[in-house]
Amino acid sequence: VAAGLSLVPIRAKSKCPPSSWKTYQERKPTDDELLNWVNKYPGLGIVGGKVSGNGDGSSLEILDLESIAPLEDFRKLIERAAPDLLSRLPLVETPTGGRHIYYRCQAIEGNQKLAQRAEKVTDEGLPRKEDGALDEIEIKKLGLRKINGRYCKIKTLIETRGEGGQVLSPLCLPGTHPNGGVYRLLSGELTNIPTITIEEREILLNMARACNEFIALKDADGQREASREMVNGIKPGEDFNARADVCEKVRSLLEEHGWSKFGSGRAGELWSRPGVNDHCSATLFDNGALYVFSTNAGPFDTNKTYSPFATYTLLDHDGGFTAAAKALATQGYGEQRKRARSLDAGEHTDTGAQTVVTQACPYKSNGVGLVWMKQVKEPGGGWAEVPTQLTNFNAEIVGDISRDDGAEQTRVFELRARLAEETAWRSGRVNAADFTSIQKWVYEVLGAKATVYPGRGEHARTAIQLLSREIRTRRVVAHTGWRSDEGQWLYHHVGGAISAEGLVEAEVDLPTSLTPFFLPQPPAGTRLREVVRAVAFDLPKVAADAITLPLIGGVWSAVLTGADFSIFFVGYTGSGKSELAALPQSFFGAGFHAKNLPAAWTSSANSLEALAHTAKDCVLVIDDFCPTGSAVEQSRLHAAADRVLRAQGNHSGRGRCRADGSVRPPKPPRGLIISTGEDLPRGQSLRARSATIQVEKDSVNWQQLTLCQQQSRKGIYAEATSAFLQWLASGNRIERLRNEASETIGRLRGEWLSRGGDAHKRSATTLAQLQRAWQVWLEFAADCRALDGDEIAGLREAVEIALDKLGQAQAGYQASENPAFRFIELLQAALTSGKAHLAAIDGGQPENGEAWGWRDGEAQGDRIGWIEGGDVFLQPDAAYRVAQSIGVNGEGVTLTARTLWKRLRETGFLASCESEERQTIKKQIGQTRPRVLHLRAGNLSGSSIV
Repeated sequence: VAAGLSLVPIRAKSKCPPSSWKTYQERKPTDDELLNWVNKYPGLGIVGGKVSGNGDGSSLEILDLESIAPLEDFRKLIERAAPDLLSRLPLVETPTGGRHIYYRCQAIEGNQKLAQRAEKVTDEGLPRKEDGALDEIEIKKLGLRKINGRYCKIKTLIETRGEGGQVLSPLCLPGTHPNGGVYRLLSGELTNIPTITIEEREILLNMARACNEFIALKDADGQREASREMVNGIKPGEDFNARADVCEKVRSLLEEHGWSKFGSGRAGELWSRPGVNDHCSATLFDNGALYVFSTNAGPFDTNKTYSPFATYTLLDHDGGFTAAAKALATQGYGEQRKRARSLDAGEHTDTGAQTVVTQACPYKSNGVGLVWMKQVKEPGGGWAEVPTQLTNFNAEIVGDISRDDGAEQTRVFELRARLAEETAWRSGRVNAADFTSIQKWVYEVLGAKATVYPGRGEHARTAIQLLSREIRTRRVVAHTGWRSDEGQWLYHHVGGAISAEGLVEAEVDLPTSLTPFFLPQPPAGTRLREVVRAVAFDLPKVAADAITLPLIGGVWSAVLTGADFSIFFVGYTGSGKSELAALPQSFFGAGFHAKNLPAAWTSSANSLEALAHTAKDCVLVIDDFCPTGSAVEQSRLHAAADRVLRAQGNHSGRGRCRADGSVRPPKPPRGLIISTGEDLPRGQSLRARSATIQVEKDSVNWQQLTLCQQQSRKGIYAEATSAFLQWLASGNRIERLRNEASETIGRLRGEWLSRGGDAHKRSATTLAQLQRAWQVWLEFAADCRALDGDEIAGLREAVEIALDKLGQAQAGYQASENPAFRFIELLQAALTSGKAHLAAIDGGQPENGEAWGWRDGEAQGDRIGWIEGGDVFLQPDAAYRVAQSIGVNGEGVTLTARTLWKRLRETGFLASCESEERQTIKKQIGQTRPRVLHLRAGNLSGSSIV
């Protein structure tokens, strides 16, 4: 109050003063009144207008932006027109996520609605009488408005609170607002509200008007004249407004008269008047209406909407509607039947072959469906329209969606259709490429009763296009994760996007299995520290550090992008592996849990690949790898795992072609796959790309797991992700980290390799990525003061120990799938089972023949080589053939013999070889010197296999 503001008390849960507050629009409250209010009411509002001015003739005005307003679009428009303006003004966040912007100015009016949006109300949402008829009285009470045959609720996006207005202030306690939230001062001081110039205020208001999404063409200036101005009984202006290309016509008119396109808005194109390039002056809507909100934009008035016909009239005919109508008539505009009658009077052109008639739209919609008004020449030489029924339904396109999945853009049409006997519209979607064949989609939308009459499909499709008047064009993001928008990094999810400012609006279209991928508004203050500490200290207690800490590191590796490994939980049924895997998935949405995971190995490899590409910069759990059934079924599952997990490790996608033979862009996995299963996929190279974690039946602390599952359902882990993402987006930190990733991971990989041994050699890169992810997250935890120095140091040490144990475990898993080890194991099995034997150099039974495939002095199976003392000499072809034959269900040796012998040498199984290129040696066996593989006898006795 001392700073010049007038206040008013606010009742709980109402946003309203308790009684008449007009007196405080003329004077400030006294100290006694203030003391009474703070003892009696939970909140205080700030009054706009002259009463809250600063004594120099200025008045207070507050720009009120709702949470559904395009806040980011508005900010960018202001910063382009006046770069330092917003930073000077106090900014308050409302409990619903909206904004209040405070300023004083010499020119202030009453409250103004600057931007609105019309949201269609479904037929089910309309009030009805007992007999089922619409209740028009209740509809009127609800403030619904009928637009193009549909009832809509007009919602305000941005408005001013000036003379006669007030807004709730940060002085309000929780519970003042109906949702219980608080008003938070983000920047500036409410005790020092600056005075801006009239020109700066105009920029604020005009850029707010540029965010307007609602224009009713019937209310536009010139619309009435379009229906009234007649030329020979024809209404050219009305026809001009109704043409499908009217928006392009208006665009050309503006360019011819010096206007320039400024950019794209939510509901249309933004245009700048001649001579201006730093801010926009008008919005050109998709229906051709021009909403002008700038001053000095002659011949247009300020804050007024013009129909296409009015725009044409003002720009090309100085406001003369009759002259404009006559000019359009000469260009072929006008209703066709009346034009046909005029042509009978001689107003036609004869090409010598036929009479050319210019027709507006030859299609109509009647009570039955779509109709083609076919032009037929009458016997007397005139033209007549013959109605030809095309369909038994009406349909229109209501949305034109460009879906961008980061690799390619596809176009989808949103439609609504209604059978003749039905009152309710049905909605559907169709790929643009399929729209031309109406039979491909109409039955999916309307069912078996829908009929397109024979030979009328092309006409029906054209009729739908030409009769669709309000087509909302939208661009949607069809994946999760990071995208850079004009230099600002945004992380997309079902609920919008996380930016440096927090949760912002964005349209994201994801598959059904990813619909729980919803991130809340990033927490702050005490709540932020709580969620960070829950991740740091509660979650690791669910199991041993060697299980949980790599798992949490996997979450942050996915967020930081570029993870080229997967995590695989393997264990018996009931060990808790799916419950463990569900916890990292819940970091990306509280709706994910063990019974609602996004993918399973029972799905096809194609669908899993597509989902892994869509789930960008996040965790994707693929549950239940369990090869059962026939050998063919098991092989199919192993092949699917090999394809998906190998693509994850290589960041590669399958090459594909479009129907026309052109190459489509590859779609590799772009997040981090966490898999669960009772068995591991085959293949050494595949396991080298996975961090395998064994889950025993006693691995999980079930009581702690219950606590963490409760935290995940409350959204605590999703809040932690939102906060981390906001921190990464601030100052485009994520871009710097991405640029430094290769160098950082390379350095950490070198440190793991320097420890020596097989334990880290094959998994050094994976360990480095997990360690780097933890380091970045701990830096975030330190920045938000959730963890102190000792706690961070303790976590760093625990992470390093856990990753060391993980690396040790990986060496064993990878060795078990080494083809050289597999070859030796298969030969051991062949000797033990009597499928093969080794002979002495003279061909007889060797010493300890039972161990080398002899029974009761008789050799069993095929001879695969000879043994002499501690050396074994294998016949290469025979040994390879036996190994392949004893492997079942695809578990033989997958390499060619030539490559396998190289692996035997690299693994150290060969006692000697002729050279690096030739792994065999010549050995005197009786009268011959065959080429053999030289191994130590201990290799085949089993003593070297661990």
